[in-house]
Amino acid sequence: MSNPRIISGKYKNQTLEVPSSARPITDRVKQVLFDTIQQVIVDSKVADLFAGSGNIGIEALSRGAKSVVLVENDERAVEVIKDNLSKLRITDDPARNASHSDAGGKLQIIKQSYSAFCDSYEEKFDLIFLDPPFEKVLTTDLSKLVRILASGAYVVIKVATEDMNEFQVPESFKLVLEKKVGSNTLVFLQKSLV
Repeated sequence: MSNPRIISGKYKNQTLEVPSSARPITDRVKQVLFDTIQQVIVDSKVADLFAGSGNIGIEALSRGAKSVVLVENDERAVEVIKDNLSKLRITDDPARNASHSDAGGKLQIIKQSYSAFCDSYEEKFDLIFLDPPFEKVLTTDLSKLVRILASGAYVVIKVATEDMNEFQVPESFKLVLEKKVGSNTLVFLQKSLV
């Protein structure tokens, strides 16, 4: 499998390195994902959980996200993310990014587990991407996201299509859309308005 590339925006056609432990989202799945939510991306606060190479978060930044937080617990993956950002000349210093209008927005890397991040992060997001390892998709507690989502915010999770009959929409969310792309299904959820 070839390395993923940034599909659109400021960093278009740039390729990214991938940690050996990761199974990167394909360009086809990513294209469908961003075609579906492009209107939501611009000026949004975005989190890429289980970030792997930073592929999704960097794509969001490239397409005009206001800020992106990349959350990854694996030390090797965090190093790959830093290498990818360095290659693209993106700093993970939010203050520096904020002062450079051509940076596309602020970006931050947080080395932390999903649960710890959801329990401790203090800001709210407009959009969260989740691409957990296959064995964790059905056991990931999506209700933990409620605390860090703005009212009406969106969550997109990649699920193996064969697992969709077991996937359940958690309370506090409504199912907006499911899009099957190859052996994966992208599930688009929205936090209930409160």
